[in-house]
Amino acid sequence: NLGGSVGIALLSTWLVRGTQEHRADLVGHVSAHDAGYLERLEQVRQGLIANGAPPGQAHDMALAVISRTVDRQAEMLAFLHDFTTLALVFFTLIPVVLLLRRPAGPRKH
Repeated sequence: NLGGSVGIALLSTWLVRGTQEHRADLVGHVSAHDAGYLERLEQVRQGLIANGAPPGQAHDMALAVISRTVDRQAEMLAFLHDFTTLALVFFTLIPVVLLLRRPAGPRKH
């Protein structure tokens, strides 16, 4: 139980830190000087207005939508990184499992 708890705590920490790192990287690409970002912001704003959002609040709502999108992408990248790391660790340990022997003990007939 203790090993499982430590493993879960470690993975949770990796996931949170990875999410923060990836979010910082992704936010660097979200700039008021980036034409793609401005185009997407306007598309989201227009979509919100078309779905009944008040025009005066649509810009702030669009910023919130983009922020949530960046958050989800950062979480996905962090999860992918952690999953890849665990896969490499487990594949590396496969030869160790094959080298293990059964413990010596009384034979049952």
